Amino acid sequence: MSADTATRTFDLLVEYYKDTTAAGITSASNKKFERDMRKKHGWANSTINRHRNTLRAAFKHAVRDGKLKYAPFVPTLKVVGQKERWLLTEEAIRLYRACLGKRLRYLNLFVRLGLATGARHEALLSLTWDRVDFETGYIDFNVPGRVITKKRRPNAPTDDRTMKLLKAAFRVRTGEYVIMHRGGPLLSVKKAFSEACKRAKISGVTAHTMKHTYITWLLRAGVAPWHVSGLTATSVATILRVYGHHVKDDTLKLAANTLKPPSARIVPETKEKGL
Repeated sequence: MSADTATRTFDLLVEYYKDTTAAGITSASNKKFERDMRKKHGWANSTINRHRNTLRAAFKHAVRDGKLKYAPFVPTLKVVGQKERWLLTEEAIRLYRACLGKRLRYLNLFVRLGLATGARHEALLSLTWDRVDFETGYIDFNVPGRVITKKRRPNAPTDDRTMKLLKAAFRVRTGEYVIMHRGGPLLSVKKAFSEACKRAKISGVTAHTMKHTYITWLLRAGVAPWHVSGLTATSVATILRVYGHHVKDDTLKLAANTLKPPSARIVPETKEKGL
């Protein structure tokens, strides 16, 4: 969760529960929160759960600091599994073309780097040149001094073509950040990215889709899940759970071909109708 998202989440919870004490968080109030958020904002269960994670964290800190004796129960709603959106090759090409032009040079670099590393939106925008190692081909997306969260950032190599792109960008750099626009770093390119997707006639895509795409492309190319884990700083368990259907395992195909069912040609003919 980005700092902006965390702030908006916290402000919404404070506004909603401003007249409620911890003792007032009950089964009835939890259900009311769900109804209110669905009616006012059209939230799905996953969005409600995400906000409740922040609420639970706040209660946990309050208990640890001695401000509460116990944390009230905050439920987690069931979420129906959704298919991860990823870009087909022709979609990626259309997106590249939608980011052409001197005015969109920063966005072109953002998209090409995102699809070549799987790094998240914030990690791409906070990348500085001192963490791009042209000699080894490694890119370290971890900001020195930054607190390590569950959303880990990779320190891994990228492909030779992307390194050539970065070397070209380095020669015309205007500052310490890899992705800059109008002489300074960027906090967000989500609006510009969304507009590029519209020009490319691609729907259901966000900046985070680039990570899904990178992982999917690797797995479909036959890269082992543990190698994908190393390249993206994503646990093997998550890769198998979310992207497992893309994993190519040649040993399974060999196993499937071990059994040779009898040919249909040797099945005796029948005179029964319908067969």
